[in-house]
Amino acid sequence: MGLWTSTGLANASWEIGNAKSRVIKTDVAWVGSGYRFGLEAVKLAARLMTNSSDSRPYTWTVCGWAGTQKYAVIWTGDNTGSWEYIRMQIPTVIGSGLSGFAHATGDVDGIYGGSPETYVRDLQWKTFLTVAMTMSGWAKYDKQPWTFGEPYTSYNRKWLQLKASLTPYLYSLAFQAYLTGEPPVRAMELEFPHEIWSNKSALQYQFMSGPSFLVAPVFRNETHRDHILLASGEWIDYSDGFTRYSGPRTLDSYPCPLENLPVFVRAGAIIPMWPQLDYVGQKTVDVLTLDLFPPSTASTSNFTLYEDDGLTRNYSMGAVASQTFQMRTASNGMLEFCIGRSKGSYQGQLSRRSYWLQVHSSEPAKEIKIEGETIDHVPDEEHRMQPSGWYNSKGGGFRVKTPVLEVSCICTAMRWSETGGVVSDTGARLAWEREIRKAEANKTSTLTSWPKGTSTWAFEFRSYTNQEELNAMLAAKPGLQQLLLRPANRTSLQVDGEIAELEDNFLLLGGLVVVKIRWRGKALASMLRWDTSEAVLSSSVLPWLQRTFDRPAAAERLRKDPWELTAMVEPTVSGIKRSVAVLRRVGAGRLVFMKQ
Repeated sequence: MGLWTSTGLANASWEIGNAKSRVIKTDVAWVGSGYRFGLEAVKLAARLMTNSSDSRPYTWTVCGWAGTQKYAVIWTGDNTGSWEYIRMQIPTVIGSGLSGFAHATGDVDGIYGGSPETYVRDLQWKTFLTVAMTMSGWAKYDKQPWTFGEPYTSYNRKWLQLKASLTPYLYSLAFQAYLTGEPPVRAMELEFPHEIWSNKSALQYQFMSGPSFLVAPVFRNETHRDHILLASGEWIDYSDGFTRYSGPRTLDSYPCPLENLPVFVRAGAIIPMWPQLDYVGQKTVDVLTLDLFPPSTASTSNFTLYEDDGLTRNYSMGAVASQTFQMRTASNGMLEFCIGRSKGSYQGQLSRRSYWLQVHSSEPAKEIKIEGETIDHVPDEEHRMQPSGWYNSKGGGFRVKTPVLEVSCICTAMRWSETGGVVSDTGARLAWEREIRKAEANKTSTLTSWPKGTSTWAFEFRSYTNQEELNAMLAAKPGLQQLLLRPANRTSLQVDGEIAELEDNFLLLGGLVVVKIRWRGKALASMLRWDTSEAVLSSSVLPWLQRTFDRPAAAERLRKDPWELTAMVEPTVSGIKRSVAVLRRVGAGRLVFMKQ
């Protein structure tokens, strides 16, 4: 609830503290003699809000000068709903961002005049701003989105629901502006400073909403749009999610019937979204949608999601969580996507949620695995009822639904090949994968026998896809670096194509876990294929394992996962060659051991 004040703030303390007003709107009466008068007004409003509540000071103003952006959102004044006013507001909002005002907007369809068509067109592009507003009581028609009936009500509903769904993306842009001053609405020259433009005058009528969306508002009573300038790189049409354009390029006569707006997504974009809501706060959002637009060429992109309680000022004291998502494509068509773990905390933070991945690709999926286990392919109409699963979208691409995961300890990597195969592994880290590839590329010898004697192979590189196993190792003191594998003294295995057995005396995991494992495998050239046929855990360890693992079945998987063993010689930084053994779990992660 907010108050529109044009005369003064004498009663603001009572209005905020007792009546629970949380927004103060200062209007033209606050302009006064000189710009400082208006600046002091929003400064006072913010201070009163801070002193009388634990809420964030939210002030809405048309007055002020440099410095107003610290205290207030600005709007473009008393406009009329018309095509000309839509045209004028576009460069005004862009220029406000260049002037340091991160949050600028205007009344949807003005406060005077207006029509069904101008209302829809004005609302469309303001969907991609961090703030939007309407005001009734001044025009012949009220400014509610349902005033003009169908089909306009449905058009407006579509864009309002999209705006609510984009809250995680837009809120992250707002937090980035708070940290750095970089505006959410960005001039094309700001986002692409080295681009050579063919028609600079046209840039004032389009903008970037953050790093991902290119928005080209329609400001004429037409169903096409001319002079849309795409910067260098690859762009995806947001209206269908798949049509691709290569920039730099100018689009003329781009078709855009009233219900659609020209919006293009930068290839590599990662868009965090909420499920469809009628308004923010309608329900607890325990599912995060990640809209992924993989590029056609090799590249890496990131997006960091920022979250806090959304109400109090605790964010200024560090009560904020961030979660980084990374997407990387290789020249062979392989795609890797990593869901990083959430860092930081705040009051009311969800401890668990699932993720819906919408991948806008030209290839369908054939198989998807999570934690090394294949998840079910489910029909489109059934996926919402399933705890996890995937399906190919009718329009192209595919969707993946993960199980409910702990936000503070997950790290999920998804791989998608150009042939349509997808693997999603919890616990994997892309950096670890790169280290493994580097080690394997330096292979100069093959394994001819199991190391004899009392050789100790110490943990060096790691890439886990079994999150429960990773948690267990992290929990062990003093940690992963103490993971030692000691082969039995009495047993050696020759690579001769025969099946042989080897019994480990013990596996020391941080000094806590003592296990007796019998390995059984078959030698295949320089690769040894292993399967655990028997594992005996000490009775004192089992309760600890059960507490560490989320599911008891995880311990059973840990004992039965198949492995592959490869040995190689790798030069160190100093030039000394060392023996490296790669113990690879088939269909899952790798452990790399260095001979000490």
